Amino acid sequence: NLGNALRDLGRLTEAETALREAIRLDPKAAESHGNLALTLAMNGRGREALPWYEEAILRKPDSAETRFNHAVCLLALGDYEQGWREYEWRWGTEQMRMQKQARTLPMPHWRGENLAGKTLLIHAEQGHGDTMQFLKLTTALSRAGARIVVVVSTVTAALAKTVDGVHAVVVQGQAAPHYDYHCPLLSLPLLTQLRVNTIPGGAPYMTAPPERIEHWKRRLADVPGRKIGIAWQGNPNHIGDRWRSVKLERYAGIAAVPGVTLVAVQKGFGREQLESWTGPPLLDLGVELADDFADTAGLLKALDGLVTVDSALAHLAGALAVPVSILLPLNADWRWLQDRADSPWYPSATLHRQTTFGDWDAAFRSVVRTLAES
Repeated sequence: NLGNALRDLGRLTEAETALREAIRLDPKAAESHGNLALTLAMNGRGREALPWYEEAILRKPDSAETRFNHAVCLLALGDYEQGWREYEWRWGTEQMRMQKQARTLPMPHWRGENLAGKTLLIHAEQGHGDTMQFLKLTTALSRAGARIVVVVSTVTAALAKTVDGVHAVVVQGQAAPHYDYHCPLLSLPLLTQLRVNTIPGGAPYMTAPPERIEHWKRRLADVPGRKIGIAWQGNPNHIGDRWRSVKLERYAGIAAVPGVTLVAVQKGFGREQLESWTGPPLLDLGVELADDFADTAGLLKALDGLVTVDSALAHLAGALAVPVSILLPLNADWRWLQDRADSPWYPSATLHRQTTFGDWDAAFRSVVRTLAES
């Protein structure tokens, strides 16, 4: 418990010491092995974490939380073959178990059967960013002869309709048309045997409404210099938000880059920080955005680029092929892999990572340098 408390405070070295002591005192405790593995992974030491996960699973193979954390570590390291298999354990975790129980569907779960001439209902799960990222996998299924119907949130529905291969979109809570099979969106990588080197290329694979692009271009017509969008806050209800979000004041160095005008595209959470902004003038357009990612997509296409923390906006920019600099903590989400400045998911993305847990200075210096040199 002491080790877990220290990890939750971001005091990872102390947490590691406490958890190693816990294992010494009780070498059979599966939980201590799993907690040490999680701590090492948070500190950017995923490969060191793997044997501790394996030991925890050997001692308690039915722990969904440990198996899920193991999956996340494998995926971050690029082991998609084993990682996607382990990722199915997510349905046993407390958060996802409730979601699964709330969803009762009458037709069979797709397990890889031939889909030629069949309708596959794909239902989104987890966050908006997940929806934007994994919808690109539907194109290959459609080309193989499947009719694809996706169930997504209201705010992502308009964009989902623009994905090549999506034949119909249903908003969550509405009745779905006839289908032959259903599948959760994040199970597609397992069933299609996705690997890092087989992630579908090509971007953009989502399209912003032309009228929204034109609206925002007119709105920005008199704004001087390169217009760079910024977002600094993810959903605070996300389990790792305190590690991924930053304070708006950190963007002052970016605002000082010659020829750059910052455009705030932040909606909702974090907007209160604009009241205390003391850096160079910035244009706040977040207040004008509609509650629909299609409108945000139009704005992003009218900008010269985006600098953002790891949130849905990062995925939206990537799906639209908008140049995006993504600020990542040391314990970055698995989808960004480890030790890479690029993303096989999004060719237009550049990743700027912490080099020490909790220290954003190097990441922001990297963004400033990139903007100054471009």
